[in-house]
Amino acid sequence: MAVARVAITMTALALGVPLTGCASDSKTVAKTALPTIVLQPADLPSAFERFDQGRLRASEQPEGRKSDPARFGRIDGWKSRFRRSGEPGGSGPYVVESRVDLFRGDGAADELEALRLQRRGVDSNEGADAVGDESFSWTTRQPGEPSDIVTIAVVWREHGVVAAVTASGFAGGLELDDVVAL
Repeated sequence: MAVARVAITMTALALGVPLTGCASDSKTVAKTALPTIVLQPADLPSAFERFDQGRLRASEQPEGRKSDPARFGRIDGWKSRFRRSGEPGGSGPYVVESRVDLFRGDGAADELEALRLQRRGVDSNEGADAVGDESFSWTTRQPGEPSDIVTIAVVWREHGVVAAVTASGFAGGLELDDVVAL
């Protein structure tokens, strides 16, 4: 979605960070820009509160062979997590996670491809293809009461950055468009 591209570009420009080139270029976003690229409290409705933010720790790395924090030339990562106050039920997300990883060279493209391979066979979505330089999304469903819990993730690459927004809510109340809008 153009909004994600504009957000990364505007943040980087405000910090004076060059964003020219593509995944194969050595130019990338500055490490110091990562905290500003993830979702901020002002990006979500006031019912959401941020309950976690900061550098991605080793325990928050993906499973398997992607658990190495330096994989594919990874430089650093940042996350921001939010929860919606109030009683469960209704539509929209209840928990939202925004994360970003910065890579050298072709590392971001390699990371996105590894994520695609890892998610193969999971309910993949169409419609997130307008986010960043390339992207994909997936949905998982967990049985629950009073309704199944749905988690939708949108992952994209923009230059040397791989970013993701993951949202969880109740079945029938959370759609891909809700997550892409974030």
